[in-house]
Amino acid sequence: MQTTISQIGPADYQLDIVAPAADMAPRFDAALRRQRGRVQPRGFRPGKAPLDLVRRLYGREIAGTLAEETVQETYQAEVVEQYEVIGRPQLTRLDFDGTGDLNASIRFGVRPDVEIVGLSGQTMTRLVHEITDEEIDAELAALRRTAAAETEADAGDGHAITDADVVVVDLLPIADVATEGEGDAPAPHDVQAETGVRVEMDDARLHEALREALVGKTVGAALEVELPHGEGETAHAHRYAVTVQAVKTRTLPDLDDAFAADASSGRHETLTALRDDIRNDIERSWTQRQREYNESQMIEALLGANPIPVPSSAVEIFLESFLRGIADENEGKLPEGFDVNGYAQRMSPEAERQARWMLVRDALVESHGVEVGDEDIDAYFARTAQGLDPSLLRRLYAGQQGVMDRLTQQILSEKLFDTLSDGVTFEDKDFEAVQAELLARREAERAAAHAARAEAEAADAERKAELRKKGGPRKKATTDDASASDAATDDAPSADAPDAAEAASDDDSAA
Repeated sequence: MQTTISQIGPADYQLDIVAPAADMAPRFDAALRRQRGRVQPRGFRPGKAPLDLVRRLYGREIAGTLAEETVQETYQAEVVEQYEVIGRPQLTRLDFDGTGDLNASIRFGVRPDVEIVGLSGQTMTRLVHEITDEEIDAELAALRRTAAAETEADAGDGHAITDADVVVVDLLPIADVATEGEGDAPAPHDVQAETGVRVEMDDARLHEALREALVGKTVGAALEVELPHGEGETAHAHRYAVTVQAVKTRTLPDLDDAFAADASSGRHETLTALRDDIRNDIERSWTQRQREYNESQMIEALLGANPIPVPSSAVEIFLESFLRGIADENEGKLPEGFDVNGYAQRMSPEAERQARWMLVRDALVESHGVEVGDEDIDAYFARTAQGLDPSLLRRLYAGQQGVMDRLTQQILSEKLFDTLSDGVTFEDKDFEAVQAELLARREAERAAAHAARAEAEAADAERKAELRKKGGPRKKATTDDASASDAATDDAPSADAPDAAEAASDDDSAA
């Protein structure tokens, strides 16, 4: 048998196998004889059928099984025992019909053997926040709104909507504002009609345009309003027809000890105790946000400092996990007509990024000797039990397939980041300062993208002018110019590139 391993990419390899017919024939013949002993074709006694008949009936199946066994044995000896393989191997060729040579090729990815650059000596931002009484008051106000009694206003009493009311409206998209003046343009495809939408007029997240349009209106009122959509270069507005279906007035409960007991389901007897509990919740939230922001910075810095090769098999791991996530949200299957290839093409950069982080993280865990023991898991449940028995919570986790493994990996990452933090200098900044830096960075990225496009367009115009001066073939020049322009646009930096500072916003999650 001849085997050859060749490198076909920075971290991808191929095993080629050639097993001569002389080597395969005895094994194939032995498999035929074993099959003859197990079957009884019509007209023959058990184990007495001619080998030629067994070959005609079962030869293809036997050849396939024998080929797979041979390839697996060879792959185990030549690859698994010699390389640190990442992901699943891919069988790209398998030719064997039981008579000639066996030819097979397997592609596989290998964990790159590189030295990882750490974070020692780097300076990063630490998100800090000082909790104020105003924040606690806002949380208490939200609890009061939740517990408020609501009374629906009678359509005939002429009650005018105030900032303290709850309004139920229907929203019907009319058309994208950009199409105004062009006739009856269809409603934008990304906006759907919504009915029975509950609008709390004192909700800070409510669009100011909608709030102003509703104040003073009564039940049954019909109006139009433009609401912003998107941001940056994609920012625009949609116009809606709004119908007020109902108006509800709220009666807030008194802010006293009785309210504290009700709002906390009896856990707190006084308003002071409830305020203290709210403060602790806010503090835990900001501590978690700080950790997530620190970790996102570290990840971006480590990925930037370690552009290590990523095997395609590792990218496939994450693409498959993305697809499983979509299927899980759709009753276990992908939506009908889902373009798997198109999705894979769009998501490949993110899959490669996550695969690279996996490789970098694993290398750092090994080099720093980070491990997770039972005491680490016990400590996690002790701080997250929130009144439950930590040992009971641990048993619940252990009883769910894969949950404890994921938790172990989470704790491992947290311990790694804590270890890496020891070599980092942190500068404290509040949320507003971090947001300002993020906005400035995004504007700089957009400016760079515009400059790159402008430079490409100027180069195209200059080249066209030169071709016209020389009297060159204009048609071909136009074709080439279009290709050059497209390439310049595709290569321009993205204005929406992921940024570590996004972890500081309310809507972001852990890296």
